[in-house]
Amino acid sequence: MLHGVSRWFSRSRINTILCRKLKDIIDPGSGYVDILGLDKFGTEYGGWVTPTVLIKKGWTCYCGGAGEDISFEVALARQLGCLVYAFDPTPRAIAHVREAAAGVSQFWFRPFGLWSHDTVVRFFAPRNPEHVSFSALNLQGSSDYFDAECRSVDSLMRELDHRDIDLLKLDIEGAEHLVLKDLFSKGIHPKVILFEVDRPVTVIRMVNTLYRMIASGYRLVFVDGWNFSFVKRSAFPSEGAR
Repeated sequence: MLHGVSRWFSRSRINTILCRKLKDIIDPGSGYVDILGLDKFGTEYGGWVTPTVLIKKGWTCYCGGAGEDISFEVALARQLGCLVYAFDPTPRAIAHVREAAAGVSQFWFRPFGLWSHDTVVRFFAPRNPEHVSFSALNLQGSSDYFDAECRSVDSLMRELDHRDIDLLKLDIEGAEHLVLKDLFSKGIHPKVILFEVDRPVTVIRMVNTLYRMIASGYRLVFVDGWNFSFVKRSAFPSEGAR
């Protein structure tokens, strides 16, 4: 499950000591599969590996980045009984959600991007017009863009009257590093955090984010391509905490 990340690190010019330190972070092993009931919900493309043992009916889930596949969000609502709030400002995502989420109870959508604070952000188009995901960090170096309203997680929590959130999913085209840093600085610690590391990404930025997760009390339980599944240590079943 680490092939993509491992190949990237092997091509990156980082020293051996750093490689050894990173191995313990990016290789969670297989011991958590049974302990946490890890299972993938959603399609192969849009699904995420999630700890079913922990998730309870009524969990509050924030999902940043819908694109044109909300199979994971729909599964959270329909199969696991969660309260799902999805966010994405891109026009094609908005149109897709309007159709795909029709009739799905316990699912709410807001056409906002996620950011470190409330502001208007410029989103740049992918170079391939068939792709749906725009990036505020202009990961593909394109010139076409649109401006959209972005919100911080804590701002949305205040608006939606949520004291806590239980699960956070981030598939937000490079902004995951900024949002996670802001999240922890404000004392917000969801039990489960799922995020994709979008490329290109510098070694230092990725290392900083992974170490920030560990330092904030999270344990990496699964890596699926470039999708990382983290669980708060304090949320582990007692027999599984290590």
